[in-house]
Amino acid sequence: MAFFAACALLGVLVGIVSSLFAIGGGVILVPMLPLFLGFSAFQTAATSLMTIFLVTGVNVWGFARQRLVRWPAGLLLGIPSALTALVAGSLAVRAGERVVEIVILCVLIIVTVLTFWKRHVLRGVETPREIAPKERGWLALVG
Repeated sequence: MAFFAACALLGVLVGIVSSLFAIGGGVILVPMLPLFLGFSAFQTAATSLMTIFLVTGVNVWGFARQRLVRWPAGLLLGIPSALTALVAGSLAVRAGERVVEIVILCVLIIVTVLTFWKRHVLRGVETPREIAPKERGWLALVG
């Protein structure tokens, strides 16, 4: 029962934090799974990806209802990404858990630095117009 409660709590935390700070939930979830639930690096990667799959599906559905999805670009980006993920998953298993742990650590450090850079160093740089929270409706809550 404690496991289910911890998973539910982490899920809510990831949803809130990722929505508030506009970052991917995996950035929050990946360090939390081994820390609080004792997951291995492979279990963490696989569980995080499954979570992202569910959240992404909900978000695509919501954005599609608002006619915001650019389907050709999404498919042109998504299909090669999915195929590459199959190869990368096989390579990760062959490389071993320690290598995966190091790669996860490096990715988290890079994402942290880039997030800081974007929010603090590039503060005055113009970016493409974002969807206003009013236009996103319930999507502001799911990330």
